Amino acid sequence: MEGDHSNLVAQYSMSMDAIQKELADAIREKNTATLDKEKADEQLAELTSVREKYRKLKASKREYQEVIDELRGQLELCIQEREQRASEGKVLKSDPPSFFQNTEYPNVGDQPSPSEIPVYSPIFSMGIPKTARTHCHCDGTLRLERDVVMFARAGIALGLIVRPTHQYNPQKNGGTWCRLSPDIELGQKKDLCYHDGQGWKYLGTYERTGESFLLSAEHTKKLSSPRIQAMAKDTVLFRDLIPPSQMRMVEKMYWDGVLQIEMFGIRRVAYNREFAKQLFERRKDLPKNVTFTGNKRKRDFETDERHDHNQKKPSTSSIKMEGSAS
Repeated sequence: MEGDHSNLVAQYSMSMDAIQKELADAIREKNTATLDKEKADEQLAELTSVREKYRKLKASKREYQEVIDELRGQLELCIQEREQRASEGKVLKSDPPSFFQNTEYPNVGDQPSPSEIPVYSPIFSMGIPKTARTHCHCDGTLRLERDVVMFARAGIALGLIVRPTHQYNPQKNGGTWCRLSPDIELGQKKDLCYHDGQGWKYLGTYERTGESFLLSAEHTKKLSSPRIQAMAKDTVLFRDLIPPSQMRMVEKMYWDGVLQIEMFGIRRVAYNREFAKQLFERRKDLPKNVTFTGNKRKRDFETDERHDHNQKKPSTSSIKMEGSAS
């Protein structure tokens, strides 16, 4: 009997050991399965995130492609218009050196150099105060940066405004090109505020000298990158809606001659001292020796037209070429 009891105890112990081993194996397998499931869930979440990003990128690419297609379509219309105007003989091509050499303007001996003109505001976003506008007695004001205007080396008496021929509006009808109106019409006179890279300066009253002309492809390639970038910025409205790649494409269109640059001359004809005073009214740090005159030697400068009997053409050496101006 004792032997049978011992055998039963031994068998029971062996059975318990086997059950505990199977239980431990089951627990281990369960834990492994749980870890695998957690990893699988993480991988699924990552995959879902990647798929969502891919979907958004694909949608953005489709939108950009639609913008590009629309841009190209509108550009083709501009090219057709340009070719039509050229075939009708309405387009005049020229370049800055030829303009300065062939355009007569008054003696510039009394003209101040840009470096002698004080800055009325160093703030780039500064507009023209209403108090100053009330003293503008001509056809309005011009506010131009240095990359969109050129002057002869002889002085600021004669200049060229550089501008796009067309402008792109991404908000209008899904993207539309339209002819850009000039800042100053033929025969108009406007007070010019000019940013030279240091600040805003009042240069005087300027009159448009003649018809506009297109810059030749040869001289377009000679323009500096800042000038081309300025053209691209003026070409596109609402630039925050356009990706940087689109802006670079617009710049390349100028370099390649697909988009053209229009220019027209302006001539300094007067200096509005009251207008100038209003621009400086908030400058507390203005030097005491600053006087509001339009020239270096004569205090009561009113108009350049009184010097018409002294008209002359500038020599080639006095022309401010793009290589040095840019």
